[in-house]
Amino acid sequence: MNTGVMDIVAASQLLVEQEADLLDEGRFRDWLALFSADATYWVPLSENQASPRELNIILDDRGRMEQRILRLEGGYAYAQTPRSRTVRQVTNIHATPEGADRAVVRSKFTLFEVRYGQQLVYGGRYTHRISQKDGRLFIESKRVDLVNSEGRLGNLTFLL
Repeated sequence: MNTGVMDIVAASQLLVEQEADLLDEGRFRDWLALFSADATYWVPLSENQASPRELNIILDDRGRMEQRILRLEGGYAYAQTPRSRTVRQVTNIHATPEGADRAVVRSKFTLFEVRYGQQLVYGGRYTHRISQKDGRLFIESKRVDLVNSEGRLGNLTFLL
């Protein structure tokens, strides 16, 4: 691998870890700044779902991501009053280069959510598509495949 490809791989892996920290810290504006202007945030309903044109749990473009954050920050996400406390463990992070300025990062996660003294646990896989523009990395898309996506889910008004 050449240096440019190794750089995008290592930097992409760090970006996925940074994203998890920002979400757990409730730094939603900083989290949103990691995404490109045409980014998507997708949580499919079905296992191995190939297309977002089917039913989804979440399918947000950048505008909807901004609206989600406005609701969370402005007290309009009533299902998040009080706000969930979350901790994510992101593991098995593998980045595959797609040229010198793009990478696909696949990882596994466990997310612990606590509200009103009740703890819920979510697990699954993340797929991030990351690109580099003007020396800066951006998330082009984030796909969250929940292991129990077709089962009983809690209130997912927080960001996965």
